[in-house]
Amino acid sequence: MTDLDRVGFFRELPHGDADGPELTEAIAEPLPADQREVVANYLDRGSVLVATTGTADDVLSPDRRAVADISMHTDGTALWPGDLGYYVRNYGARVPKALLDRAMAGPPPPLTDDELAGLADEFLPPPPEDT
Repeated sequence: MTDLDRVGFFRELPHGDADGPELTEAIAEPLPADQREVVANYLDRGSVLVATTGTADDVLSPDRRAVADISMHTDGTALWPGDLGYYVRNYGARVPKALLDRAMAGPPPPLTDDELAGLADEFLPPPPEDT
């Protein structure tokens, strides 16, 4: 089993990593327009590893509410929140080159239930032991 690369957990986001990258830096030199939709579609089509009912507001334009879900998506190599596609599509947020290359090469691979279960074991904390 391999560790998933965490992508798009920007520190400005309520569900981001405190030590994660800054969204403002990710959009400082935005993706070219011809790559944005391709990458955003790839992100949107990633397998859902953890489903939530929560939604994210746009932290750059607070008047834009509930712009995306915050479920966790994966392609088996990386893990990202559901709103990453929104920031790529609307602001040109950059993603790591390896993810960009995979997105430009085609859709994310379909993952089996067993593959997702293995990734979930890696991502989610173990259940508490019975006492």
